[in-house]
Amino acid sequence: MVNQLYYFATPQIFRQKRDLFDPAIFQDFLAFYVERFYGICQALAAAPGPKPAVFYPSSEAVTERPEGMTEYAMAKAAGEKLCEDLGKTGMKTLWHRIPRTTTDQTATIAAVHAEDPVDVMLPLIRALVSGAA
Repeated sequence: MVNQLYYFATPQIFRQKRDLFDPAIFQDFLAFYVERFYGICQALAAAPGPKPAVFYPSSEAVTERPEGMTEYAMAKAAGEKLCEDLGKTGMKTLWHRIPRTTTDQTATIAAVHAEDPVDVMLPLIRALVSGAA
């Protein structure tokens, strides 16, 4: 029985592009952050038994958008709205705008500040488990 879902599926986040907005990149982000997330939530909602609590990791890039991250920020914002609507259907969802956190995708040779994943995630996991979300 699944009682929690932590949805961290993602394509490559940092990408080279020529224009201010690239529709293909936006569609790729939407596929991961909205369409596939929704598909998993639909499958969980249709399964027998208690429904799991769902965590959706959004990003501070939605409000503090770094240059070149328009498509990413737009898709993450759409995922937040989807979580809000899923919550209205009775599915317990928690989304949070996570700061840049040390992961395989954010590790760089250049010194760029990133938060420790344990410090970021542990309070969120506790909130989801305790039902405080």
